[in-house]
Amino acid sequence: MRIMIKQEKLDNNYYIGIETIPIKKRMTLEGTNIPIIRDASIFTGHYVPSQILHRDNEIKALCFRMNRPLSGQPVKNTLIQGMSGTGKTLITRHVAEQLSYLTEEVRVCYVRLRGATTEYKAINKISQALTNTEYPGHTSIYIYNRIFEYIKHSHQKFMVFIFDEVDGIEKGYDNFLDAFLRPHENYDLENKEVSAIYISNNTKFPQDLPIGTRSSWDCIDKLTFERYNASQLKDILTERADNGLYEGTYNESVIPMCAALGAQEHGDARRTIELLGKSAELAQNEGAQIIEETHVNKAWGHIEYDRPAQQINALPLQNKVIALAMVMDTEKRLKTKSDDCKGLTTTTIYVEYKKICQDLDIRVLTQRRVRDILDEFASLELVDSHIEHKGRYGRMLHVDLTTPHDIVKRILTADPNFSRYKCK
Repeated sequence: MRIMIKQEKLDNNYYIGIETIPIKKRMTLEGTNIPIIRDASIFTGHYVPSQILHRDNEIKALCFRMNRPLSGQPVKNTLIQGMSGTGKTLITRHVAEQLSYLTEEVRVCYVRLRGATTEYKAINKISQALTNTEYPGHTSIYIYNRIFEYIKHSHQKFMVFIFDEVDGIEKGYDNFLDAFLRPHENYDLENKEVSAIYISNNTKFPQDLPIGTRSSWDCIDKLTFERYNASQLKDILTERADNGLYEGTYNESVIPMCAALGAQEHGDARRTIELLGKSAELAQNEGAQIIEETHVNKAWGHIEYDRPAQQINALPLQNKVIALAMVMDTEKRLKTKSDDCKGLTTTTIYVEYKKICQDLDIRVLTQRRVRDILDEFASLELVDSHIEHKGRYGRMLHVDLTTPHDIVKRILTADPNFSRYKCK
């Protein structure tokens, strides 16, 4: 079945509901000598499916929170949490888009905050998304004033912000929250209503925030997206295969295999779809008639290596040294069986970084510059990072490689500059 958003009327009030419509079977293409892939875009992260499977409850819950402008009330501020690839962004943007179609009184502004590690970077991104203008060199107060002045004079009554990956901001949570959770206390917005949907891949957010800041989230609704299981991933892959592959071009065991691998490793629908697409690409390039399990195994290895290899090989020398330092720090922790599961820290990475610089006889950057480069790694999705607040002792940045350290090491040591660090 597929999910469709619709407008319904109940007791003279409009709301957003859902209905299920049978999936249409695609036409069979006769002939034996045909390509495997019908539409490669079906397997990319940019593709937006018309069918959203196994998220009925989440869609209903989000519709309930976002349908309020249809009866003259503001959207409820909501924090959506869940691991990567669980449909948070897809469903939020889909429901928000449907809401915009149903009423001209709503303006939805989507802002992806990955890489915006400070309040200043975040509000400039917001300004760019909302007004198509950034204000580099101006104060935060000035930028906030420009944002809310724009809202004040907008044609829509309801402004809904979708802040994706909000947990990436390390500094300025207090000002950021005050500005968008209590805008009417700080700005003259007349008859405007401002709401925010916050999306976080960190399921512990906002536990890592200071107590005072964390309390600001008490008034926010919470909605959690669970990981997909193997059965759900199988249904999702079947739908993609029906639309992206020609009929009869894959062994019947291929989709269950992809689904099982995806569920065991991450439960990430996006990566599991990519796995099926890569399997099809390899089979087609080999001139095979159908996709076999061997192609899935090869595709798994390619995905684990190719994507990070392209990113890492494009890095400048100093950035590669920092990545290698993270590998060395990780290996040291594994050897000592460290109980610290919070991630690597800038301090421990910097110790390993200086050793490698001395070994290679290259200039040593400052610890602050190394931290900036780690922020750049986060924006490239090479690392996951989060802040641990330690009360009066300040805060500590924890980072982890998003790719297994042994694969990162194999990629780095293929560079002649680092060949001496190859595993023996």
